[in-house]
Amino acid sequence: MLASRQSRHSKPGALLRVLVWIAATLALVRLVTFAHDPKRRNPKPTKAAAAIKTAREKMDAAKAKLAAAGKYTCCIKPSCDMCARHGGQCGCAASVAAGRGSCGECLEGWQAGLGSIKGVARESVTLRPSPSRPVDDELRRLEELVLAREAMNTAKRTLAGEGRYACCITGGCDSCALAADCPCGSNLASANPDRKSGVCGECLDGWHA
Repeated sequence: MLASRQSRHSKPGALLRVLVWIAATLALVRLVTFAHDPKRRNPKPTKAAAAIKTAREKMDAAKAKLAAAGKYTCCIKPSCDMCARHGGQCGCAASVAAGRGSCGECLEGWQAGLGSIKGVARESVTLRPSPSRPVDDELRRLEELVLAREAMNTAKRTLAGEGRYACCITGGCDSCALAADCPCGSNLASANPDRKSGVCGECLDGWHA
């Protein structure tokens, strides 16, 4: 009797999970169109400016070290940050050249015309989500990367307090924080269907992850 009751109740639950999965998949398809490109900036003054500046400087220093060691070969100019931040290395150039796709930040860069790999059409570049990209735990602990992450977290908290940072992924996207403005979460929650597809490439990567 108990088994039959569990069977009857499990079917609606399984159906609900399938419907949720379908809805999530359709949502990811809609997220492919980005709301903004990596060169955007919010000109309004923010108290997070100093932390943003520190995060930018430390990240640039970290990427310079990684590139000198042959661990950072990006596919856009200026190069992405998220591969260094999450994986301690970047192989997007080789990955895109081989047709395997790029990180979300690079994908957004290609959409904005910032691709730097000759012979590759920007329409052909696809997403290679973070779970499928290599991670070097030792390089992730590089001092400059640690300091960059700490400064960026400080900046995000300040921006959120100012009402100009509403992200849609756990931890929040850094590319929007560097622009001192993140509309990704509010775009998804908007009643305007034209804004629902507008998230940055880093958030798109996060949703797929």
